[in-house]
Amino acid sequence: MEDQLDAAAAYFDRGLSLHRQFELEAAMAAYQRAIELDASYDPPYMNLGLALIESQQLDQASLLFDQILALPERSETPASIHTLAHYNLAIIYRRQGKIGAAIKQVEAALDLNSGFQPAKTLHQQLCVDTFNQ
Repeated sequence: MEDQLDAAAAYFDRGLSLHRQFELEAAMAAYQRAIELDASYDPPYMNLGLALIESQQLDQASLLFDQILALPERSETPASIHTLAHYNLAIIYRRQGKIGAAIKQVEAALDLNSGFQPAKTLHQQLCVDTFNQ
């Protein structure tokens, strides 16, 4: 079991390195391999979702963030994986012009972590978006 986690962590680290070099396809493959090796290892899920957003694969990113919400919740800093999943879903919905759905997601993030500043800022921006519609 520990060998799987070590291998998953190694693939995650490889994905991070590739992601920083904007080699998104290779980074996504490394993150996916890390998940395959240890589905309980959280970090590659979030980074895979972010890479999908960066590569404009918003529908696939949404599906992944929904998967993240099915994972066990863990306290993390600055925000839990569920808080970040809701926050990133809000970003996706905003980009898709689904402001109402975006507001629901960012409010879900704030329900989990009321002090998460990026979610507070996004909520304010979404309120402005709603006003300007």
